[in-house]
Amino acid sequence: MGRKILFITTDQQRYDALGCNGGTIARTPNIDALSKAGITFDRAHPQNVVCMPSRSTMITGQHVSTHGVWMNGVPLPQDAPSIAGDLRAVGYSTALIGKAHFEPLLDPFLRFTENRLGNERQTTDNPVDPHRGFDHMELSTHGAVGQLHYSQWVRDNHPEAVAGFYRVLDNELQVNAQGGGDTNAPQLKINPIPTEWYHTHWVAQRTINWLNSLPADKDWFCWMSFPDPHHPWDPPASELHRVPWKDLDLPVGYNEDKSKREKILDDKLRHWRGWYDGTFVSNYEAPAHWVPATLTADQVREVNAFTHVENELIDDAIGAVMSAITARGWQDDLDVLYTTDHGEFQGDFGLLFKGPYHVDSLMRLPLIWRPAPNTKTHRHGSVHQLVWFHSRQLLRTSPDLKNLRTPRQCGYRSMMLMLKNSATNACSQNGTVCCSAKLFIYARSVVTTGFAPRHSTAR
Repeated sequence: MGRKILFITTDQQRYDALGCNGGTIARTPNIDALSKAGITFDRAHPQNVVCMPSRSTMITGQHVSTHGVWMNGVPLPQDAPSIAGDLRAVGYSTALIGKAHFEPLLDPFLRFTENRLGNERQTTDNPVDPHRGFDHMELSTHGAVGQLHYSQWVRDNHPEAVAGFYRVLDNELQVNAQGGGDTNAPQLKINPIPTEWYHTHWVAQRTINWLNSLPADKDWFCWMSFPDPHHPWDPPASELHRVPWKDLDLPVGYNEDKSKREKILDDKLRHWRGWYDGTFVSNYEAPAHWVPATLTADQVREVNAFTHVENELIDDAIGAVMSAITARGWQDDLDVLYTTDHGEFQGDFGLLFKGPYHVDSLMRLPLIWRPAPNTKTHRHGSVHQLVWFHSRQLLRTSPDLKNLRTPRQCGYRSMMLMLKNSATNACSQNGTVCCSAKLFIYARSVVTTGFAPRHSTAR
């Protein structure tokens, strides 16, 4: 027998969102417990600062330059490597529940499998050779938009809840800039939906349902992927008492002095100030008609409060799933991996959302590995090193999975090599590996980012 593997991802979550990483607002006891019992990485970085490129790296183990998903809207090829397919090939049951986003969400002609599955209320397209190696897929995104399973579930079972979500696109089919809440903050809305109908709870419950359908002796891999705390920020109104926005201090990265804030931006590359002033627009899911320079201190507080409410709901959901796993008697065989795809400004530099900016707000990620208690894996209380993360790196570290096949053009190696000492940087045969952040500009207008490894001796 191999093991049970729970891979938990959030969407657009900062490193300091969690108590175990120094966060002081959201209470995250269940995630903190995973950190205490496992390994917490201090310098985990994504391959890109938007969803689809980063998630494509997670599932394939490839750099962006290899899998080709350089921006949202670019679909991951159907024949790309998949960690789920590799595990399924050695006998694991596999599931992805929640946000996938390897394919475009806005797909009215149902060209892509993720949307077709949701539209047809199906959980697989082919039991013999399922999509991306997942035996079971139940997918969700932010609210009731699109054709995915959660959207269909809300419309079928609770149609009155649809209007409570923030409307992601405006009448011009652009990312909506409309404000809401008490401060008229962009992409924020007070949502009357009951907590048990909200997508965070739905993802957890669907995960529990799938796990309970499995035989007790079956090995499984479940990717449980929460759409939050990505904008729009519209958690259940009944939960807002958790973090009253008026009581929040401003984030350290937000300078209330406008002149000092703008001086910091002026010292950076031109596209920083361009976005702040509204003269630079990029396809990073930020409202094109919203100008960050108009952001107020109270709006920063309210956005942070709503975000941390969502963080707490995610932690509650993880606790429920862990309890269900314990009830099945699987707790000692369970590996848990926790991370996110990229970060969020949340007011740092006077900005919200994300973009082509190489700063910790966006590029320092939470990453936790809680090894199965019954394994002999050596543990460090804390590991301080640079990590280019994707799921295969951690899974191949397991002694039980050494024979997991390595796809061609896979840009990783086992993280066991990086855990053998307490060095502050990952080491290679040729010396210390450092991070080289790159900014790419296409046709003088489209800006994207990427990471590439280099040796510290490189010029």
